[in-house]
Amino acid sequence: FDDVGLIQGGQQAKTSVDQAKEAQQALEAITQAVAMISEMNQQIASGTDQQSETVEEINRNVVAINQVAQETAERSRQTVASNQQLATLADKVLGLVKQFKV
Repeated sequence: FDDVGLIQGGQQAKTSVDQAKEAQQALEAITQAVAMISEMNQQIASGTDQQSETVEEINRNVVAINQVAQETAERSRQTVASNQQLATLADKVLGLVKQFKV
């Protein structure tokens, strides 16, 4: 292993952590928006008898999308944690490598 490779690996890990955090924030915003859309769909269904079947189908789809978004947000949180662990390990390895100077 060389110092440059380890430094680049550490930087890439930190970049991955930052990107995962941004993705998590975006997914949380999507989850909130989907929940609001779901609530609006329920209001439309109660006020429009003729369109109730269509709105219920849309609502089921929105709920499914919401569930997927929540699962994705959870996986994103897990990815952030994993990337943080990788960054920590990369820093530790770099510190150990620096002890062995030629």
